[in-house]
Amino acid sequence: MTWMVTGLTGSRLRTAVRCEWESWGRGALGSIRWGSMTNTSRETMGKRRIGQGGVRAQPLARTVVLPFLTGGLVWGVLAAEGAPTPTPTPGWSQGWGGEEVRIAGNGDSLLDSLATVLVREGAPAAGILVLSGGEVSLAVAGERVAGSGIPVQANDPWHLGSNGKAMTAILAARLVEADLLTWESTLDDWAPPHWGPLPGWVADVTLAELLSHTGGLPTNLLPAEAGALVGVDSERDARADRRMAAEQVLARDPGGERGVFLYSNVGYMLAGLLMEEAAGRSWEDLMAKEVFGPLGLSSAGMGPPEPGGSREVPEAPWGHLGGMDDTLIPLPPGGLADNPPALGPAGRVHMSLADYGAFLQAVLAGVGGEALGVGSARAKGREAPLLTAESWNRLVTPPPTSPDYALGWGLVVDPEGVRRECPLLQHAGSNGRWWAHVRLDPARGLGVVVVLNEGRVALVRERSLEILESVVPVAVADCRPGPPGPMSGAHRPGGGEARPIPSHESAPFRRLGLHPPESQRP
Repeated sequence: MTWMVTGLTGSRLRTAVRCEWESWGRGALGSIRWGSMTNTSRETMGKRRIGQGGVRAQPLARTVVLPFLTGGLVWGVLAAEGAPTPTPTPGWSQGWGGEEVRIAGNGDSLLDSLATVLVREGAPAAGILVLSGGEVSLAVAGERVAGSGIPVQANDPWHLGSNGKAMTAILAARLVEADLLTWESTLDDWAPPHWGPLPGWVADVTLAELLSHTGGLPTNLLPAEAGALVGVDSERDARADRRMAAEQVLARDPGGERGVFLYSNVGYMLAGLLMEEAAGRSWEDLMAKEVFGPLGLSSAGMGPPEPGGSREVPEAPWGHLGGMDDTLIPLPPGGLADNPPALGPAGRVHMSLADYGAFLQAVLAGVGGEALGVGSARAKGREAPLLTAESWNRLVTPPPTSPDYALGWGLVVDPEGVRRECPLLQHAGSNGRWWAHVRLDPARGLGVVVVLNEGRVALVRERSLEILESVVPVAVADCRPGPPGPMSGAHRPGGGEARPIPSHESAPFRRLGLHPPESQRP
């Protein structure tokens, strides 16, 4: 299923990750056994993948996975040997609003080095994106499919998992501003007539409660419910599937206590259904019209990136499952490569890194500019901002009973567990085949994203957190905006002393003993 991160405080994160992964891993994918890696296995993997001759891909054992779905479907995937890791092609591309997006490459940049670190540690492919002072820089490294030898490209799409929840929340805000909904709209207000009276525990749950995970909804669909909805977008009616799944969920007992945080993909599915009923269009159509279109996100789509091509000649990156014995199993686009289309509002969006950077630039400008007064949040080709300051502020304001999750964004706390004066936004997403991790500091216009085409959450989470912390540290709590610095230079938070963002002295480099390229040495 999909994932989230509320900050560096761990108990809620571990609980959410465990219950969601176990629910999906032991449910719709039946007989696969999922488990966290031990420290020993992590060390062994590192030794296997980093040879004296430089970078080489992980040799994957020939492993057949036989997940059993509803109806007795049997499916197998065969993994093969790896290949040397290619490097990205440097250059520039157009970003949000026409600004240039810098693409690192040729081993000359820090971002290229960071992406290579992640591939050295076992990911088939990795991407890093950094936002600073209006600049967008990115780098990619690795292969579209493990063992294919086909390099990932800078404009390739990546699956964002639960990071799509922030997009669903923005769509909700757009519909609220259009007077189609209010934040206090309830399921009972918009339930299809044939449903009849809703159970008392859910009838008056509001849109805001669904988006903040405080509506008492269960975390996930039951295995049988999810299994009945598996398929590709072109062959499913996602809106009809959401209605059917909602009826099953509402016939059950609540998943938790209303007003208390319980991470719920089901809640986001119901929020999407509520928007559909109010607007008379599918959530997918609404996203294209109200979010992707205004921001010019031309690569955005639903489900696994397509076209997939063949394993030998993939036309886009494939996601990879973590199998037994530390193997990685590539999954071609199809029904088993993602969650059911009905769960789109909870996180099934894919897009290029540059387009994801454009979306995040809008969030930085909206929260840091429209709400905090240090910028502008105008969508591409639009005279008016994407959202008003009031809406941006609503999206990052948590309910009193759940102070570290707002609407589609976790709010990071400082190392002492205290919430910052200004919001520091963070989220992670994974469908078990991909990983995406983002942190934003709107007051400073800073952001960082780590994406991987594998989903071994227990292994990759700490790696990506190190990179997030290197670029957007939690400890900097002053909210005053400071002048931005170039990507290779320094940023002055609050107008104080300059600090590099990030540095070759940061944790990923110190731990691996990676030295800066010759061109960056003093």
